[in-house]
Amino acid sequence: MELGNVYPDKHKTFQILDVDSVKSQAKSLLDIDFHNGVLEIAPLITHQFTEILFSNLIALEQHQKDVQPFTSYAFLMKNIISDENDAKLVRHLRIVASEKGTEKNVCDLFKGLCEGVEYVAEKFYFAGLHEQITEYNTNRRSWWRKVKSNCLKTCTCT
Repeated sequence: MELGNVYPDKHKTFQILDVDSVKSQAKSLLDIDFHNGVLEIAPLITHQFTEILFSNLIALEQHQKDVQPFTSYAFLMKNIISDENDAKLVRHLRIVASEKGTEKNVCDLFKGLCEGVEYVAEKFYFAGLHEQITEYNTNRRSWWRKVKSNCLKTCTCT
């Protein structure tokens, strides 16, 4: 699932998906929800051991046949935070805070975690989330197409 690239003013991923993002009050990193066009992401504070912890969890998941929640989280965040502008936005939204303090470190963290890791779509932990966002956008576009179509049928050109 490729979510998109970034736009400096507003995260392009969220523009493409036509959703907003806010920090969630969830207790678990894996509690990412989508309701009424808002993607709620649990906050993450990165520190010197974050990369080691995630790397070990991802390595463990690569040898399991079940869904891969931490691998999925890393890939999701890598797609959301694809450059320093994205990192700046998620820091501003208080979704990710870095002990090291730079946006580049946050961006590099998720890129590094996913490097050399096999992504298996069938094991994607957030598949339901992806379906919700897709359905939300499909319904909104369908509604807009109906409005446009009805408007074009009733309007006369002079």
